Amino acid sequence: MKKFRNYTKTEKIIAVVLAIVVAAGVFWGSWTILTTLTGRAAVEKVGFSLDPETGTFAPGQSFNVALKVNTNQDEVNVAAAYLKFNKDQLELKSVKRNTANQTSAAAPVFESDLGSTANISEANSKGEVTVVGLTGDQYHDTHGWFKGEGTLATLTFSGKRAGVTTEVTFDKAKSSIARVSDNSDILDLAQGGRYAIGQAGTQPSIVLDPSSGTYKANQNFKVGLKINSLESEINVAACYFKFNPEYIKVKNVKRYTANQNVENPIFESDMGSSTDLNQVNQKGELAVVGLTGDAYHNEHGWFKGEGTLADVTFEGLKNDTHADVDVLQSKSALVRVSDNSNILGYVQGGKYQFSEYAIQELVAQIKSPQDGAVFLKGDTIAFEGEVTGTTPATDAVSADQAIQYKWTSSKDGEIGTELKFDKSDLSVNDHKITFEVTEGDKKASDSVSITVKEVSVAEGDEGEVTGAEEERGFLGNLPTSGIVIGVIILIALVVTIVLWGLSRRKLRAK
Repeated sequence: MKKFRNYTKTEKIIAVVLAIVVAAGVFWGSWTILTTLTGRAAVEKVGFSLDPETGTFAPGQSFNVALKVNTNQDEVNVAAAYLKFNKDQLELKSVKRNTANQTSAAAPVFESDLGSTANISEANSKGEVTVVGLTGDQYHDTHGWFKGEGTLATLTFSGKRAGVTTEVTFDKAKSSIARVSDNSDILDLAQGGRYAIGQAGTQPSIVLDPSSGTYKANQNFKVGLKINSLESEINVAACYFKFNPEYIKVKNVKRYTANQNVENPIFESDMGSSTDLNQVNQKGELAVVGLTGDAYHNEHGWFKGEGTLADVTFEGLKNDTHADVDVLQSKSALVRVSDNSNILGYVQGGKYQFSEYAIQELVAQIKSPQDGAVFLKGDTIAFEGEVTGTTPATDAVSADQAIQYKWTSSKDGEIGTELKFDKSDLSVNDHKITFEVTEGDKKASDSVSITVKEVSVAEGDEGEVTGAEEERGFLGNLPTSGIVIGVIILIALVVTIVLWGLSRRKLRAK
């Protein structure tokens, strides 16, 4: 019969302790590896960020940027963000601070905005804006402080110049987030934003084509009303013009809708358009509408993409004057079918000169990119030229007749032969961009200098890689440190168990 050995009290205690250590070690090692692999062990950085961080917007289009604050699990009583922007490329339209003293704040995250920039004009003159949130008493919760993640403010910007990529950055040295427990600055992350100011083609748009020109008074000239819904299906396009009837008048409107019996109509009906030209020219207002109520344009019944809604014939009334034809964005619309919303993001009117000596000189001008613009490798760069002094478009003459365009780069050679195009493969270099126009015997050119830089990893204040990056190891993008710690713990436990087993055998042998 097998005999069982009685264990001493000391051996029992050692066994219990080892069991507890093994269990704790297995749990800790497994948890370390698991959380490292899943990312759950990563701690969010305390700081500020902008939402969205990137975007493409048309010149003159307002866009909102939310200023986010994240304290992680720390209670704070002050959050002060100092932001900088290029005043030549961006205009700050407004700042909606999300603090309790602001009546417009729906879910305030601090009590007061004391210390924030109050004068928008001053902010735009300096290219700087300060947003502050602070709490001095029992405001936010039972402790009176803010903790977690929230929106400190919403900033509204507008792009000034087309063809540029501009940044909104934080002055980290001035910004701060004050922790209540020790009154220390715990700000770690300050993530700004990068925004491209593009052309009409980057947003659903209504534009006049051409947008400028010089003509003799009492001479008819045509202007195309172009719409572009990009990838959205629309069932209504409505454009409202305003002009000074003392200097210009509307002679005719050719609307491209099916009820007008024209070739290539893009909508079914022009219901809602101005029809009495006498009244139009008295008020200086013109409405052009296209709409579709059934399966007319395609299998879905709607219009999508780019097309001409109408051709408008104007006449200048006085030489040595000019007339602006404005497209009123507040009244105009491109209505998306899917949600019945107005998606119009960009409008462009026209400015026309009248002179008895019209079309004396051919003039070429680069509208985009701007001189001195800087881009990163792979950025889509919008190229657009403007030409005046060409033979004006009349009922019998096309403005594009015999006109040749040529774009060249001092580094890459010829890059385009159209008035307007996009390009994303310019080489990394300093480029002199030249735009040449030829019409018969007349020639004109314009040039700008731009820079295309290599994409590089952003560096922090001390040259370290920014963000929550850790050292990467043999598992690619997974942080090495957590895995190594977990593996070491498990190996140590295995060795401990083996040694304990060997010692038990020796005891039995005795």
